[in-house]
Amino acid sequence: MQLKRRRHRFALNMARLGSLLLALLCMAALPAPGFAQAAPAASEAPNPWVALTRGDLDAAYALVRDNHPGATPELGDDAFRKRLEDSYQLGLSQVGQVKDIDGYGAVLRGFAARLGDKHLSFVPLYLDQIYPTPGFIVAKRGAEWRVVDEFRSTGDQPLLGARLISCDGEDVEALAKRRLGGMRANWDLEAEQIEAAPWLLVDDNAFAPRPKACAFQTDKGRVERALKWENARWDSFLPKMGQAVKVGHPGFGLRQVGQGWWISIEQLDPRAKAVVAEVEAHAAELRRARLVVLDLRGNSGGDSQYGDAIARALYGSSAVESIYTGQSRSNCGEAWRASAANLAAIEDLSTRTGQFSGPTIAYLRKAAEEMKTAMAKGQAFTRSVACKQGDTPAAPPRTAPAAGLFKGRMVVLTDHVCFSSCLLLVEEFLRLGAVQAGEGTDAGTRYMEVRAYRLPSRLARFSTLQKVALDAPYAVGPYAPAWSWNGDISDTKALEAWIATKAAGN
Repeated sequence: MQLKRRRHRFALNMARLGSLLLALLCMAALPAPGFAQAAPAASEAPNPWVALTRGDLDAAYALVRDNHPGATPELGDDAFRKRLEDSYQLGLSQVGQVKDIDGYGAVLRGFAARLGDKHLSFVPLYLDQIYPTPGFIVAKRGAEWRVVDEFRSTGDQPLLGARLISCDGEDVEALAKRRLGGMRANWDLEAEQIEAAPWLLVDDNAFAPRPKACAFQTDKGRVERALKWENARWDSFLPKMGQAVKVGHPGFGLRQVGQGWWISIEQLDPRAKAVVAEVEAHAAELRRARLVVLDLRGNSGGDSQYGDAIARALYGSSAVESIYTGQSRSNCGEAWRASAANLAAIEDLSTRTGQFSGPTIAYLRKAAEEMKTAMAKGQAFTRSVACKQGDTPAAPPRTAPAAGLFKGRMVVLTDHVCFSSCLLLVEEFLRLGAVQAGEGTDAGTRYMEVRAYRLPSRLARFSTLQKVALDAPYAVGPYAPAWSWNGDISDTKALEAWIATKAAGN
């Protein structure tokens, strides 16, 4: 949860269950109020997974419908409300086909993915013991799908490094969109495609039959291979999945690299405070440098004020302030969705005096009082939402900054993990004239303040958002790099040499 912001600094912030599952099934939640459920025919034995899945789907839908700002007609976000209803109706159409925990996960995971915001997530609290696979894992490298791990013999010719072309006659891009889009990723975002790619040939989607044969391009030519599906154990398989998606881990710190400097902030959390102090201490040297790289690989967000402090140390406060001049078209600010559940969550946080600072506690208590007042008046928000909604720029407006103190080449290095407040930081530095390098970022919306809820089955959590920045652009990101890197994004040494070469030639 991100509580400190400037302007629109909104946060875009185990085993198969055995006897435990039998107990959970007996506790399966009844449908939420307002939802009818037909009784099974007398001749049919009830499938407990259908009732359990329906109960959790209804609860997840109600959580978003009753607490998310975009779900209210007052805000006028017709696109979001349509996505919510369409995703729920599709989930309902799938419930009757659920036979086991894989079907349960597919329904809830798909419902979340189709909502178009990673903050609205389905997080299982269970872990499968087995994963049906064809003995290899693919990953997306640039525009290609490559075999990046082959842990079982799949034929006379090894497939490691081969490019996947198609399966059962279906082009790999179409196959991936059908199997992963709307199930594990928002397929409009390349960053989410990269994240979901290793699941392409894992048989955990109950609504997409496993492919029978695939075609590959190898060094020796085209290869057709029948897929032999076998179960992989979770303890050996999941680490391989984690290694298939390359992510940068630059850590935290300031260092010299050749004639340039690298500022590494892997997360916008309290560990970044020391980096800010280092940058401020070396501000004079950094401002004279020919090249400064802000390394945000692996950064999924946090408090954007750390990055803002670095921008001010490099460029000066006047230059930073100038890029926001005239940004807002109104002074609408932020509004909480007024609901009983959101109020309860805020009040709970406001009691955690050992976890939050005094100003944060005061902020939460003020928000709780505003929410109580709004609810007493029958209002959906803590303030008027009669405000012009921002546009949806594909890239940050190039507002010319005032002459800054830094005169060299500024590079912002990102990978597909960049999300939430990381997006705000990328936007700020792009406005200041930086060039983006690496991989494209994820994307967020003007909605914020995430909270999670344990679903009635107790098998998973689902999350919603609670507040909206009223006059902010609806979308933040995705941001595509001007300098695209198609190699291993975790290879710091290779990136250092590549960026130095690119900067020298531009």
